[in-house]
Amino acid sequence: NRNALVAVAPAIWGTVAWLRWRQEGWRPGRWWAVAGFALGMCGGETALSALALPVCFELLGGGAPGARLGERVKALAPLLVLAAVYAVTYKALGFGAKHSGAYLDPVHDTAAYLAAAALRIPGLLGVMAFNAPIEITVGIPGAIWGFAAAGLLGAAGVGLLLRRAWAALDADVRRHLIWLLVGSLLGNAKV
Repeated sequence: NRNALVAVAPAIWGTVAWLRWRQEGWRPGRWWAVAGFALGMCGGETALSALALPVCFELLGGGAPGARLGERVKALAPLLVLAAVYAVTYKALGFGAKHSGAYLDPVHDTAAYLAAAALRIPGLLGVMAFNAPIEITVGIPGAIWGFAAAGLLGAAGVGLLLRRAWAALDADVRRHLIWLLVGSLLGNAKV
């Protein structure tokens, strides 16, 4: 699965450049971010997962306090245009795993996608929480329920720990933790 590394590594560096631009005012970071994501998308669709981080950073207030939502969306424009061009090209050229039995198209089969996501996302949380191989579910389809239960239990445990620690965290840390958690969950929610 080296293609995932080839796709994600430049996208993560793109995210770092994005954060430097938005937090430190490093102007080249905006275009280095676009270049990092573009290079990552040349490596594979997994690079799109990393887009959740700058999007959540901007939309959930990770940027400068008091920045207007319109300014944040405008800042995202180059990345969103890049993602749209990628998605149109991807579909037009017939790329992806759409002909495999495991792939569900969220646009053309939304109901099936959401039904599968309701079980697969908690299952993936179980994998992350307990470092278990989800590939078992290919051979034993009913095993996904165990992974989903473990994922929900693990997420509840982390939630309880975070709830207890929340008051002790600095306001700036809480602000950044929100976009990081949501961005990480969305980035890993590839069903």
